[in-house]
Amino acid sequence: MFGSTVKGASLFFSLDANDNVTKFNFSALQKLSASIDLRKLDTSNLSSIFSDALLLALESKFYLIKSEAADGANRIVSKKIVPIHEYKTRRSVVSCAAMLLANYNSPASFYGAKIPLLATETEDEVTYHFTKTDGSKGSFSVPKEYQPAIAGLEAWARKQDFNEKMLLLPFPTEVGIRSFEWRTPHRLPSMHRVIAHLAIPHGQFYLNLTSSRFRALMAKDSYSDEDLGVEGSMLLDNDLNTFQKAYSDGDPEENQLIMYESLEVVSRIFKGATKEEAIAAVLASLGRETLTFDEVKKSKLHINQNGIACRGIPDIDREMGGDHHRSAAKAAEKLGLGDAGKVPCYQFDQCARCKSAKMVDDVNQVYKLISFITVLEERINLRPDDESLLDTAVYFRLLVEENISDDVLNEAHQKLYFDGLHPLVEKMQAAQLIT
Repeated sequence: MFGSTVKGASLFFSLDANDNVTKFNFSALQKLSASIDLRKLDTSNLSSIFSDALLLALESKFYLIKSEAADGANRIVSKKIVPIHEYKTRRSVVSCAAMLLANYNSPASFYGAKIPLLATETEDEVTYHFTKTDGSKGSFSVPKEYQPAIAGLEAWARKQDFNEKMLLLPFPTEVGIRSFEWRTPHRLPSMHRVIAHLAIPHGQFYLNLTSSRFRALMAKDSYSDEDLGVEGSMLLDNDLNTFQKAYSDGDPEENQLIMYESLEVVSRIFKGATKEEAIAAVLASLGRETLTFDEVKKSKLHINQNGIACRGIPDIDREMGGDHHRSAAKAAEKLGLGDAGKVPCYQFDQCARCKSAKMVDDVNQVYKLISFITVLEERINLRPDDESLLDTAVYFRLLVEENISDDVLNEAHQKLYFDGLHPLVEKMQAAQLIT
């Protein structure tokens, strides 16, 4: 539930069995998206993982991936192949096969598929034709490289004594074991257990449901010209000026960009500049040296985790941001972590305000950067009245809009939309670096 108007109350909360308000746990939303098969639009980048895991499961083996604490703050991740018992074999086979097929077909297209399969091939893919349990005809297609996996699945299904209906995907429904059966043709059963065993983050297969999505939707639905955001600010538990700056009157992201540009222009006018001079100054301030990826390699610059090229030595505009690099480097030296003069800058949230930083007009690097911006914006949801985070995210977006070519930016946005956060940004938990 959401929407308490009590000042300081949680925006999102859960109710226990006695209808008492309890702390909201976003893992419930993860279970929800898995339960209703709410997947990303394109999960084909995981196909090779599902195919390899399927071939292992057909041999009654599977991956065992563990993460254990080591010395200090380090962790050791181990990956082994281990034998599995009969029930887990059946569960793993049908799960990996179903996820592989769902990467390229709607679940309804292969629901109730019976063997044998009749294959027809083109240059790039294989289409399998079959009869369904209700007597109708059906088909599904996969890229040609996964033909061995489908052949192995069919051979395995044919040999199972319990598979009296000769189903291609005989989902387990044994008595005494938690039910795992396919009841609804239009969506897969929850695959979250196998997803976890394959060490695939939730947002890579199932859709992440974050508070930012709910906040933006609520802001759009509740705003009106009559109250100028009063109702929306109450629902989102924001101060009115924070709501108006972040969410009011349309798309939150576009509002932020417009508001930031306007304030920058007005502030220069207040200092004595004409309107034309102020606009020119703002555009000049957004200009950033932009390099291609090849130019970065020639210059031997380091590209940090959010796709910005630099030498690790900050030169931050003190009027716009803070520079804590020197004190942090000295502290690191005292801890025996290296020479203070050689410790690279860690202030990834200040790259937008640093004169040493250079933009990189490359799809993968821009993908990293807009992933980092997304993490910043999600962090804002946890601290909605921290205007410094909002300013940082907005300024980053302005720099991207002004300095990156349209083709590169569009392709990077597509990668973010279809693939989720860049793996480097996601794995390093960039949000934790913003203090």
